[in-house]
Amino acid sequence: MKPIFIYIKSLLDFLILQILRLLPTKSSNSNNSLLFINTGQIGDLIVSTPIFEYDYLFSSFEKVYFLMQENYFEMFTDYEGNIDLLGINVNKYKYNFFYRIKKNIELFKLRFNSVYNLTSVRATWNDTLALGIGAREKYAYSNRWKSLLKVMRDYTESRYDKLFADHLYNEYDKMDYLIELFKRDYNFASSEKRSVFRSILTQKKFDIIIAPFSSDGLRDLEIGKLDKIVNTFKNHQILILCSIQQLNKLDKINRLDNISINAGRTKLNELYSLINSSKLFVGLDSGLTHIATKTNTKVIAIIGGGNYGRFLPKPNDKTSKYLASEMDCFGCEWNCIKEKTYCIENVEISTIISNINLMLYHN
Repeated sequence: MKPIFIYIKSLLDFLILQILRLLPTKSSNSNNSLLFINTGQIGDLIVSTPIFEYDYLFSSFEKVYFLMQENYFEMFTDYEGNIDLLGINVNKYKYNFFYRIKKNIELFKLRFNSVYNLTSVRATWNDTLALGIGAREKYAYSNRWKSLLKVMRDYTESRYDKLFADHLYNEYDKMDYLIELFKRDYNFASSEKRSVFRSILTQKKFDIIIAPFSSDGLRDLEIGKLDKIVNTFKNHQILILCSIQQLNKLDKINRLDNISINAGRTKLNELYSLINSSKLFVGLDSGLTHIATKTNTKVIAIIGGGNYGRFLPKPNDKTSKYLASEMDCFGCEWNCIKEKTYCIENVEISTIISNINLMLYHN
């Protein structure tokens, strides 16, 4: 979408936000409820899992909710805590203004006292979810995305009561900072983390699981490198994870007997167990890699430099190896200015293979 149309869309979103901000703020005798918002994708939600792991920190609230894209509910099937999930169809919310108003009125009726917007990329339509539902206290992370085109950015940011973690860049660090804020106000003895993902026995265990493709195709592992990997480790059981739409990309690799392909057959809540049962996961800057870092499995991630340090490398991660070819354009937010994504393509196959050997055969 060209910048002029993005700004027009942002302006319309801003006007709707101003209308919805006319909803009255909750009265003092309304429900003492708390809402967390993250409308991001799988990786974003994995970053937010400490909210569920430490849900005892919010026991002073009568009700606690977490708003996410409804198609990701499945990922939290095994969560047995006290946070209620609220769903949203993001595409409808962005482009169907009637749906947007209806959704905000639904949220308004829940009479939230506090709302924390944890979405990393906060376009104006996303701010409407936090600022246009009548909550008394409104908080959000500081918005530091350079590529986000947004009208009246400073004014909209000022509508939040506080923007926090401005001194932090990495999203995992921001989440740790938020959890520490709640721990500071928690008056009871500390409790252990709650398990969000359940590890179940899988029918077949694999030595190596590879997730070679990204949702936008920009961060894909080259097919030639993938073929080299599966041929080099033909004495190991290898599973390749992809979507049904990505399946045709595998036509060019050598289909050896040790290779299995899973094209969208595994439920989101089962991915943790599947990866956890393997010896090594090889992935990209993607949601599956974020899931893998939550398991006990070793991880190799070819992440490039588009968002280097914003999500990955994950801080204090001693069981993962993150690969990228250093360039002066790191931090482009995947608005690549080169002919190719050289920060990924220039990662030598010999480097990937040597790291796989190291991970498989050494601690």
